[in-house]
Amino acid sequence: ALTAPLQSVWFATFPAMCVAGLGMAFVVAPLSAAVMGTVDDTQPGAASGVNNAISRMSSLVAIAAFGSLAAFAYGSAGGTVSFGADADTPGHVAAVTAAFATISWVAAALAAASAAVMALTRKSPAAA
Repeated sequence: ALTAPLQSVWFATFPAMCVAGLGMAFVVAPLSAAVMGTVDDTQPGAASGVNNAISRMSSLVAIAAFGSLAAFAYGSAGGTVSFGADADTPGHVAAVTAAFATISWVAAALAAASAAVMALTRKSPAAA
């Protein structure tokens, strides 16, 4: 959200996306290992299948929800053509920037909320 107004993919957005990608690399593998570690030794195939299916479904729901949010934010910011379309109408660039900033802020809020839930519900190793 902070880099969207800069309109610089290579010097603002790309480095932020690299940091996000590294963060995902540090989170996804341990999370999958933790989920698979809680399953009975006779059911690893089923657990892996359920884990993958839930992951794919959540990605599809997120893409649909954020696409709808982008279209709504674009229209609310005064966009006059379809979001994502090339246009030279007045206000198009500002509306696209506003839509991407809205998506970024919502994603950041969801990440903060998930971190808060983890911090509040995590059991200490001594209690486990």
